[in-house]
Amino acid sequence: MSASRRCLILMLIIFIAIIFNSCGAIRNKGPEFSGEFKSAGEGKALIYIYRENKAMVGVDNWWVLYANGKPIMEVNDGSYFVYETDPGLIAFSALQKPGLIAAPIVKLTAKEKECMKLNVEAGKTYYLEFKLKFCGTNLFEVPEAKAKTAIVKCRYSPVRETK
Repeated sequence: MSASRRCLILMLIIFIAIIFNSCGAIRNKGPEFSGEFKSAGEGKALIYIYRENKAMVGVDNWWVLYANGKPIMEVNDGSYFVYETDPGLIAFSALQKPGLIAAPIVKLTAKEKECMKLNVEAGKTYYLEFKLKFCGTNLFEVPEAKAKTAIVKCRYSPVRETK
């Protein structure tokens, strides 16, 4: 068998592995959204955090989201979490967890990355969208209506694993 034919077969195998891995990629298996949005408790702030289901964008990986250094949520396609906290400054950061394809690279380069700082007030509800960006992630505060439209399509995703 010629070298070019072996190279073509190897590329085909890698392509098929990527397709199968992406189709069965890490998807949130938590319960669907209940349909009821909560209000902040007495003296607390409430933060809804979500990541829309974006098909093939970053499906092979997931992240653990931290609030002031404490893991609060696993972030993957179509996930959300409701975080109730005391008022004050919240520093959010994320640590990427590799899927099958990216594992060798991510394990070498993985480190917790700051996403956002948010000063929250008691009695208020905030909505944050988790997005992928080139070489990392970010959280964005979004309008309530936009967030609610996306969250109803998501599944609940508390943290199950830490650093």
